[in-house]
Amino acid sequence: EHHTLFPERTNVSIVQVRSQRVIRMRVWERSVGITQACGSAACAAVVAAVRRKFISQNSEVETILDGGSLSVTWREDGHVIMIGPAAISFTGTFDSSLSALMKG
Repeated sequence: EHHTLFPERTNVSIVQVRSQRVIRMRVWERSVGITQACGSAACAAVVAAVRRKFISQNSEVETILDGGSLSVTWREDGHVIMIGPAAISFTGTFDSSLSALMKG
């Protein structure tokens, strides 16, 4: 995240292809660190694995993340389909009066 190659920092995903139908990944998000999951990174990992010929296009791939598994398929029509659970990971409140202070 802090390498000079990335002056504005970066997100990093480490992916292990376990089989034609299973990949394991861990996600590091800038300013946060290790996170439980990232759907867009899971989709990108499957597309990258298909392009590198580690897995086949149109395969339903179980993408195992720290927070659980997602099913990702890159279809031949170009659409990437992700299926998985959604969960609330944080709740909070926002003081809208602070918003005005930040603008001015």
